[in-house]
Amino acid sequence: MKKLTSLALVLTFIVSLFTPHAYAAKETAYTKAKVTASSLNVRSKPDLKSKVIGKAKKNETVLIASEMGKWSKIIVKKGTGWVYSQYLKKETTPTHKVGYITAKAVNVRKKATTSSAVSMTLNTGDKVTILQTTSSWTKIQKGSKVGWVSNRYVSNKAPTKKPAKKEYAYVKVSDYLTLRAKPSTRSKSLAKLKSGVKLTVLSTSGKWKYVEVNGKKGWVAASYLSAKKPGKKTTPKPKPKPETIIVYVGSGTLNLRDTASTAGHVVSKLKVGDPLTVSKEKDGWLYVTTKSGECGWVSKRYVLNTPPKTDEVKSLATKTGYVTVNDLNVRSNAGTSYKVVTQVNQADKVTVYSSKNGWLHIKTPKGIKGWVNKHYISYLKIPKDDGGQHLPSNFSHLKGKTIMIDPGHGGHDSGAVGYKSVVYEKDLALSTSIILARKLRAAGAKVLMTRSSDVFIELAERPQMSNRAHVDAFVAVHYNSGPSAGHGLETYYQQGSKYRNMASYIQSGIVKYTGLTNRGIGPNNLQVLRTNTRPCVLVELGFVSNPKEVSIIKTATYQQKAAAGIAVGLNKYFK
Repeated sequence: MKKLTSLALVLTFIVSLFTPHAYAAKETAYTKAKVTASSLNVRSKPDLKSKVIGKAKKNETVLIASEMGKWSKIIVKKGTGWVYSQYLKKETTPTHKVGYITAKAVNVRKKATTSSAVSMTLNTGDKVTILQTTSSWTKIQKGSKVGWVSNRYVSNKAPTKKPAKKEYAYVKVSDYLTLRAKPSTRSKSLAKLKSGVKLTVLSTSGKWKYVEVNGKKGWVAASYLSAKKPGKKTTPKPKPKPETIIVYVGSGTLNLRDTASTAGHVVSKLKVGDPLTVSKEKDGWLYVTTKSGECGWVSKRYVLNTPPKTDEVKSLATKTGYVTVNDLNVRSNAGTSYKVVTQVNQADKVTVYSSKNGWLHIKTPKGIKGWVNKHYISYLKIPKDDGGQHLPSNFSHLKGKTIMIDPGHGGHDSGAVGYKSVVYEKDLALSTSIILARKLRAAGAKVLMTRSSDVFIELAERPQMSNRAHVDAFVAVHYNSGPSAGHGLETYYQQGSKYRNMASYIQSGIVKYTGLTNRGIGPNNLQVLRTNTRPCVLVELGFVSNPKEVSIIKTATYQQKAAAGIAVGLNKYFK
């Protein structure tokens, strides 16, 4: 009874080997075939004498893995078996397509999801059998393992093998290199190769290279080869030395300081005409070395690019000038080292006779003659009073506010030139700013000015002065230029800023007080506005290029009105 039971179990197992769903795929594209015999023996070897390991029924579908003579190897559940080929009818197309993995370390998963377990990992070029394809995943077989990979990592095209990159080398010797038949110095010489000859490297053996050159193949010592073609020996060009910048003390006595600030300690005093070698520049200051070797900082505004004519006095047609600052020293000669004979104050009227080394020979209102620095004299009238343009008594909103006034241009930068050169923008801007400063101070404001004399201030430095002082308002004062018909007033504010209302109030004030045409307000990307982090505007107070308008705006009366209009606008802004 036990023997019969055992026999039944064996037969059941053999039959189960050949159910259609049990075939396992190999790496190739298997061929599908049908059994034509009524019962076909499956043998362990392609030999009629080999052991029968199973049977295939008629019309049963099998997979052919390979063929040998008259025999075909078919897939069984736990391996393969052999049948006689004449009892199989092949189908014309492969059962499954062949695919190739296109990336390194591709995970093959048990299910079509990234959260599924990894059944194996494949690499670029691995050949697989494609069993099924969805919109995002492909089911593949590799050997006996089946799993899913993302569609992006499978291709039905075999990867093309890149041709091996040729290796080249150049002979690098002082005379010549011997090409030999074998990798030995005792071997036969095939050719003599000059320095710079290009070789194709075919293989390497120890310290020797097997190469090809001009159709000949042979061995050369690797130590005499270079990856780069040797060039002719050349003497490297010396690096150009940085340009030496020389400037000269422009006038009087100039302080050499240990820091780039008027608060810096005075290292020494420099005389007019002294040459200075410039190393660097910072915030309107120059770091220089004197002819005696001393180093320090000097203000850029007091130096010249060419040596000054130290003793030449230039006579001028007698002019009337106005002092732009208070407590200006009048000296006995042209220089800060000379004795102070008296002082003059802002708006004082002086008579100018001649110039020397940046100084002016003047006569004060009290009849005293002497010399003053030319930067502090304006040829536009600066009134001593407010010209009848009294500010309203309720200007309490200006009290305690820090306001910076920026007179445009200055020094060598004249700005716009008036009709028939009757006036320069830099002078109009300064005189108007001085009047404005006086009105704001009278109302209790703290007023700072980027310049209070005829000096040049770098454009980039002006907004930085505003930022460092953390002012409550910054007003750049300018006069306009354009076609001779251009006329009127306009005010600009920082593009994209929230200070449009300040521009609007100031524009309304200057239009009201001066009576000139209202050209409106608008955003502008000007540097004094663009890099300014404080509330800021720029006013254009009329056209110097307009013959009629320039005759109005150059008067002290007009500038009083313009200054009053700006002050009114600021008071309303702070209200």
